[in-house]
Amino acid sequence: SLFMSSSSTTTTTASTPRPKRTLRDRSRQEAISLLRDIVQAAYDAGPRAAPSRTLQAYIAISRTLQDFIPRPGQKAEEFSAPVVLRKLFERLGATYVKLGQFVASSPSLFPKEYVLEFQKCLDSTEPIEWNIIQSIIEKELGPIGDNFSFIDRTPLASASIAQVHVAKLRTGEEVVIKVQKPQIDDLLKA
Repeated sequence: SLFMSSSSTTTTTASTPRPKRTLRDRSRQEAISLLRDIVQAAYDAGPRAAPSRTLQAYIAISRTLQDFIPRPGQKAEEFSAPVVLRKLFERLGATYVKLGQFVASSPSLFPKEYVLEFQKCLDSTEPIEWNIIQSIIEKELGPIGDNFSFIDRTPLASASIAQVHVAKLRTGEEVVIKVQKPQIDDLLKA
């Protein structure tokens, strides 16, 4: 799904970003509702989700480990458990990113280094490749050149469900395009 916004249809402020909600800012009802949703999603997924989730986990673990293994001509990242876990969560998909967002907003429950690292799950998750985003836009709106004179291939932001790209319509109006990441519905159900 796509969402477009321009300066003429939405108002943005240049002030400080809104504060992140912590566990203390959430009501008991919200916590209970979250737990019910998680249990219901697991129940709804049933046994059919196991093979695809197993493959997804294998790929996510392999890619994450590769980040920390030295290769000829390349320096490996320095190992850090919070970084490894955040990258793994991002690669496991939206459900795990949502869990990472819970870690980021719960400083009373998790160690500080994990809370700080998982704050990246709030608005800077690993982006989807441009060719995939381009195909989603073209599937929904037709050829890009018919509607846009420019779309920045580098996302302005990438979160668990969608990523945002700056664009300019053929009319000259500057807009942002919010593109839902592929198979997000299936990942949230699985």
